[in-house]
This record gives sequence, structure tokens and C-alpha cells, in this order.
Amino acid sequence: MFALPAGLGAAKPAATVAAWQRFNPTGAEQTFVVPPGFTNCTAYAIGGAGGGGVYALNGGNSGAGGYSEGTFSVTPGETLRIRAGAGGQGGHRDVGTAHYGGVGGYPGGGSGSFGDTFGGGGGGYSGVFRNAGAALVIAGGGGGGSGFSNAAGSGGGATGGAGNGAGGGSQSAGGTGTWPGSALQGGNADNGNRTVFTSNDGGGGGGGYFGGGAVSGDGRSGGGGSGFLGVGVTGNTYGGVNNTRPAQVPATINGESTAGLGVGVPGIASVAGATAANGGAGAIWLHFT
Repeated sequence: MFALPAGLGAAKPAATVAAWQRFNPTGAEQTFVVPPGFTNCTAYAIGGAGGGGVYALNGGNSGAGGYSEGTFSVTPGETLRIRAGAGGQGGHRDVGTAHYGGVGGYPGGGSGSFGDTFGGGGGGYSGVFRNAGAALVIAGGGGGGSGFSNAAGSGGGATGGAGNGAGGGSQSAGGTGTWPGSALQGGNADNGNRTVFTSNDGGGGGGGYFGGGAVSGDGRSGGGGSGFLGVGVTGNTYGGVNNTRPAQVPATINGESTAGLGVGVPGIASVAGATAANGGAGAIWLHFT
């Protein structure tokens, strides 16, 4: 009997887990177990942008999401918790009476409110955490636009950008405002009232390590949430300028385009039935080595 050539008929090795993993917003926390053979991970995180507002064409742009890049040690078998930031929902002027301010993007985006402007929700932050809860890498979310006033604050960096009267989150406190941001949460415009007319109409604060604030008054825009790198993480966190995301965001990550991610949106004209655009979604890539 002839022998089979070496290797022929032998069991195939188990498929290896890809060294790169991408996570898009799902509206909920995701988890990933570190595969065997890997001891380091680099996270590339883009935060969600704030939703647009309804009042004037190109008025009061929403804030862009921030960008953070950090490398940290991992142990095979440990679980990482991943929260990919969604863009904030745009405000809506109804043909009837069902107007609303935009819902904040998961996780941590504050909601918008409506009056004669229809504010967008703040963008959600994008973050990677240890299973026990310690934050490793966070990219802040942008503030919600009003469609009326100055542009909302961008997310990211050590301190998020300021909106029109609303402060950005920092490394130790939420952004200032009538409804300030807090740890991992942007301020909700008009204290969370999205569906009843108010004179305190405007955008919500972006989520972040500390979220951006929201402020009372007519047509105000939200502040951006801060970025963060945890203890032992090497890298940097970057903020954008108003609706423009940070220049440090790579054009591609692992060969995938980042076009449109975390990009702020302009306001639109106030006509019956108008719905402003949602903010650009965030995303997270993990590269294991």
C-alpha cells in the first residue's frame, strides 16, 4: 500500500482568530475575549458626532466625534468590554404636533429639546474597558447642534469643545451648563424634555470620559465629551474643531475607510416635516499583537 504524502489527510488546524477586530455601534455594549497568543492590544476609537438641528440652512452645526489611539497589555482569555459610539439623532419639526429633540447616541449622548429650534442629541463616546470596568481608551462624542446658534463642541481631547454656552467635559468633571455633563454622560437639554415645547431649546451634550454640558436659552448647542487614556495605556486622545473631526484620524484603518465616521452635520431649514441628519457614527478597531 502506498503511504499518503506527508500532511495529506491530517486534521486541519483550528481557524485562528483575526488579529484585527472592528466594532460598529449596536446600541448596546459588546464583549470580546482576547485570543490565545496575544499580549498587547492597540485600540483605534472614533466617537459619534452630535445630531443636527432644525432652524436655518447650514446653521449651528453639530460637533464632530473625537479620536483616541492607545496600546495596552492584555491577557489571553480576558474579556474586554466595547462600547462603539452612535451618532446623535437629528431634531425634527413635524407636519403636525409630534415635534422632538433628538435622542442622544449610545453610549452617553445627551438628548436635545425643541422650541422654535429643534435640537439634536449629543453623540455617543467610543470606549474600551476591562471586564471589571476600568476605562482603557475613550474617544469623546460631539455635542448636538441647534440649527441656529454657533456650532456645537467637538468631542475628544483632554477637554471637549465648548458649545454655545455649554462647556466640554474634562478629565475630572462634566462640561458646564444648566444641565452639566457627568461621568460618561452628556447633559440633557431642558433636563431631558424632548417632546414638549420649551424656551430652552437646543442640543444635548456629547458623551465622554466626562460628558459635555447643555445650557438653557434659545437655540443653544451642546458641549463635547472628553477623551481618555487609562493607567498604563500609551497613545493620545485628540479633539476636532466644531463639526470637523480631528486631523489625526487615519484615512483608513486596517485597510477600511474611515470616511464619514464621527463627522458633524449642518443645520437645516425649518419647514414642516424637516428632520435634521443624524451625526456620523463612531467605530472601534482592536489590533492584537
